[in-house]
Amino acid sequence: RILGTTSDLRGIFIRKFKIKTTEYLLSYQMIGENLELIMIGTHENYYRDLKKYLQK
Repeated sequence: RILGTTSDLRGIFIRKFKIKTTEYLLSYQMIGENLELIMIGTHENYYRDLKKYLQK
């Protein structure tokens, strides 16, 4: 698990996993006792796309 290190990703957790040969990332955050899934995708441009999504 990786915690966002920049201020715009603070509180966001990232989990990396592979399916066959493709690496995926899953981002989530805890809101109280609830787990909120934010985004899943391949590694390419993942952090850029995640930051864009969170700015909306």
